[in-house]
Amino acid sequence: MLSEKTVLERAMRALDELVGPHASEGVPLGKTPREPELQSTPQPEPSLKGQAVELWRDGDRLFIVADEADAQAAMQRFSALRGEIWTRAEIELVERIPDQAICDEILRFKLDMDGKLSPDLGEGVSPEEWKAGMLNRLFQEQGVTGQLGRITAETIRHRKRARSHEHGDKPHGSGQK
Repeated sequence: MLSEKTVLERAMRALDELVGPHASEGVPLGKTPREPELQSTPQPEPSLKGQAVELWRDGDRLFIVADEADAQAAMQRFSALRGEIWTRAEIELVERIPDQAICDEILRFKLDMDGKLSPDLGEGVSPEEWKAGMLNRLFQEQGVTGQLGRITAETIRHRKRARSHEHGDKPHGSGQK
């Protein structure tokens, strides 16, 4: 079974290959679906702007949009939750995380918490620091108290090691196969 990250990556690649705003999967926000028009002029650079691509995976509905403005429009048009909507920037953030287990957990957490991802932590941050920061922000945005969580990068590393031992995985870089 494909991971959510893989599905989103494939969807983004497919969208990048589509020509113009008449993509068969895209529905212009604020308009009804219609048949593509035949055009003899060169097509503009592919863009998601003003489009919402709806995907279904294991019973979960997901939308891919260009930016936060399109996310807000999709929420109104399709009665979608923010956790179901992925902007291009959010997908690019998740693509930077090398650990697939962390990606899958963040993707599931975003949907479950009806949240959004932001690049506030910037470049040069370890995946564990990034994940801890994102989880803490989600706790602040979605939690009852409105306070940041207290998860640290070491907490994430500890849990990763514990999972590794539970499943009998060998440490990365050990040279063993």
